[in-house]
Amino acid sequence: MDHDEEVVIIGAGICGLATALALHKKGIKSVVMERSESLRNVTGAAIGIRPNGWRALDQLGIGDNLRHTAVRLQRARELSLDGGREKEISMVPWVGETRCLRRKDLIDTLYKALPQGTIKFGCQLESIKLDTYSTKPVLGFVDGSSIIAKVVIGCDGAKSIIADFLNLKPTRMFPSSAIRDEKLWEDPDAIRRLTQELL
Repeated sequence: MDHDEEVVIIGAGICGLATALALHKKGIKSVVMERSESLRNVTGAAIGIRPNGWRALDQLGIGDNLRHTAVRLQRARELSLDGGREKEISMVPWVGETRCLRRKDLIDTLYKALPQGTIKFGCQLESIKLDTYSTKPVLGFVDGSSIIAKVVIGCDGAKSIIADFLNLKPTRMFPSSAIRDEKLWEDPDAIRRLTQELL
């Protein structure tokens, strides 16, 4: 075995970074193992964050920093592709704030708030098993290294090795998506074509 760690988080996406930051705020040291060689902050577009999300970001101590780059949403429009029904939703009377934030801004802000060295890049998880003597999880990585952990937190996405180990239900597609382009609303056929491409 290479070494022991108290808390190991698999995956340095939004979930993994936010989990590491929440633990850090409580004085709990963790290490985040990320398979890519660098922070994955170039893919993805905007994320709509509603009031509960902003409360969570405030608890993590990064909400105010993110508000400077986020756009406050005033309304939204829903279009049902199966029946063509359309309705507009005003967000103004909601209690709290709803803002649209770039995914890159969120990832970068979470990363900067963590202690240096928290994330280990280029560490692709290959397997997880329980040690026969201690019953602690043993994490095996593609490079041949391994870690014995007290706690493992899986934030490794849709093809999660941790979820497979725990025999969790397979992931399902969420039957809803958001389009952030006012021009598309003028052409419902364009929305249908775009949605079919996504499916």
